[in-house]
Parts: sequence; C-alpha cells; structure tokens
Amino acid sequence: MVGRKGIVRYVRPLIFAALIFLFCVYWEKLFSQSGAKEIIGTLSDCFLIPGVMLAGAGGISWAAKFGTLDMLSFGFKSFFGHFIKSLSADMPRTFYDYKTERAEKRKKWHSETLITGLVFIAVSVLLLVVYSVI
Repeated sequence: MVGRKGIVRYVRPLIFAALIFLFCVYWEKLFSQSGAKEIIGTLSDCFLIPGVMLAGAGGISWAAKFGTLDMLSFGFKSFFGHFIKSLSADMPRTFYDYKTERAEKRKKWHSETLITGLVFIAVSVLLLVVYSVI
C-alpha cells in the first residue's frame, strides 16, 4: 500500500506535466479544431511533450545516481575553476577524490519523474493508436 508520503512525491511532476500539457493545448488551439481525428492527434502530441520531458529528466536522474555525470561535472569545474576562483577553492585535486566525495553526498534518484513521464508517453501512444484506427 502506498502511503501519503509516496503519493505526495508525484504531485510536483504531475503539476509540471499538467502545465506543459495545458500550454500545448492552448498553443495548438485544440478547442477550435473540428474533426475527431484531428483532436485525437493533437491530444496525442500534447501528452507526448511533457512525457518526453519528464521521462528524460527521470532518466538523467537515474543515470546520475550511478555517478555517470561525475566526470563531466569534474571537467567543467576544473576548466572554469581557472576563470572563476570560487569553483576551484574546495575542489579535490584528482578525479578519484572528487568521485568518492560525490558518492558520499549522492542523493536518491527521482523515480516519480520517470514514472510520470512514462505514463504520459503511454497515454500518447494509446491516443496515437486510436488516431491511426479512425
């Protein structure tokens, strides 16, 4: 059974997805369209956009959990540390030290973002199937 705290985690991604969806509906002028096929096609597109955005962010969060982006972060901080001294003030000298320090501070990944995005993509695919049948 999912507790209250588990459900609350999904509120923020759902609000974000709903806002992007409503913006897309407004942008595509869904309520001025006349044919059912055209409306379902537009709805499919409007569900796909926030789905891809959230699933992409969730996927990056999942990849970052394993330290995949540590080398990129270390490289940028090392390079820009030559120009911005506040970046290199507490920077470890080697990548190994940086990676172990990051591993200790690593946060949990945002699974709710990935799941919400995948649900929106699934609804979009379902609408696309309906669109192709009509």
